[in-house]
Amino acid sequence: MIIDTHYDILNVTMDAPDDLIRAVYLVLARKYHPDHNLTNPEAMRMMQLINIAYQNLSDPSQREAHDLWIREQQAGEKKPDDSDAAEPPADPKTEKARADAQAWATLAEKTAKEAQQAREKAQQAAAKAQAAPERDKAKWNALAQRAAEDAKEAKAKADEALASAREAAQKAGIALTPKGTKATTHYAVLKLTVNAPPEVIRAAYKTLAQKFAAQEQQAQPDTAGFVQALNEAYKILNDPQKKAAYDAQINEDAPGRKKEKPEAPLTMRETSEREKELNAAAERAEGIAKAKIAMAERAREEAHEAAEQARQAAETAKHKANDKDAAKWKAWADKLADAAVAAKSRVPKAVAEAEAAQTAAKESAARAAAEKAQADKLAAADAETAARNRAIREAAERAEREKQGQG
Repeated sequence: MIIDTHYDILNVTMDAPDDLIRAVYLVLARKYHPDHNLTNPEAMRMMQLINIAYQNLSDPSQREAHDLWIREQQAGEKKPDDSDAAEPPADPKTEKARADAQAWATLAEKTAKEAQQAREKAQQAAAKAQAAPERDKAKWNALAQRAAEDAKEAKAKADEALASAREAAQKAGIALTPKGTKATTHYAVLKLTVNAPPEVIRAAYKTLAQKFAAQEQQAQPDTAGFVQALNEAYKILNDPQKKAAYDAQINEDAPGRKKEKPEAPLTMRETSEREKELNAAAERAEGIAKAKIAMAERAREEAHEAAEQARQAAETAKHKANDKDAAKWKAWADKLADAAVAAKSRVPKAVAEAEAAQTAAKESAARAAAEKAQADKLAAADAETAARNRAIREAAERAEREKQGQG
């Protein structure tokens, strides 16, 4: 038995927050408003359904009553003597893929915690080395260096585990929750049903992203994980081709369930040469930007190291002021001081080059995205025209058959 609910009308799940429901309602209301659909009589009916759904779900008591009605309908959906009472067997390959994704997610969480602990230890060791007396500097610097290497190694392991978890989740057609204790679909991450149209997906992502951004400012736990899952879900569902492939995958992974159909036909298309060219340019620009950022960071580190060496040399020269080699110590300190000034002067240029490279990369990515959006739009228009022509042709064929039957 298929149950049509107010949640289905708005394309949201039962656990959708109030602000998301409102955002989706406003999007659908604009889409189906009669003033924007003068030649579409179906829009009036949809607008009435949308208004009724929002009226019920925006009122806490009415929403609670509606939730109760849904649970009652679901409880009576199958009876003990129904022939289809037993759930269809799960696909072993799908179950294994989900189990692998779950295991990798748990490992990713564990290694992330270990990396955080190693990073904290490295910071503590560096602070102790900074504050250590001169006679113990070498020992503490060695300890701090070893701690930093341990932290770097722990981070590499955490990154590798996270990458493996994402790859396993993609193969299983699921999205990982922050703690890795549960796996769900990208639609569920956005609190949407599978047949949600693109404008609803965008509204849901924007609403939840703003909500989690506010939580990040309040330093609430697990927020970063939710934002990551949210971004991954939107990256897939906002791309027509990736969404079509994902919809097919999750429908195949759920035997016995009603296959959801997208609101409009989505056709796979070949990437044009122009798109390939712009994508390649965007990738090159991104690589250059990353290299420039690394160079700027290295320039900062070198300036900091040079300043520290100059400071230590100045202190040593001061202590050696009455030494017979005082002039040599002074010259050595002056040389390091000049080197520190030179290193510091290189930082602004490196930072400026990094910022320019980032701007260029963003512009290149925007050009590639605009080209893709235009190509997708043209492909969708072609698909819509083909579907309309097919419908006209089928209607003509039916009319011809009916005419022959009457004859």
